[in-house]
Amino acid sequence: MKIEARDYKLPDFIKIPLTVSLRMVLLRVIDKIIYALIPSLQVLTTAAFIDTAIKIAGRQIKVKSSYRWYGFYC
Repeated sequence: MKIEARDYKLPDFIKIPLTVSLRMVLLRVIDKIIYALIPSLQVLTTAAFIDTAIKIAGRQIKVKSSYRWYGFYC
């Protein structure tokens, strides 16, 4: 692709990478989205774990005997 000499504006900086290598741009966008979602997923996982631990400690959930360890019986 031959790029002509002129003053480039913001739309040109978006259009040129999309026309030159669309796949690479899409991969980078998907990568950025995944890395942006990871902290949120970690928070949700931790919150679910803590909620489960609180329910077990409050005896709202019955725990199978295989989950009893270190003298902690519910």
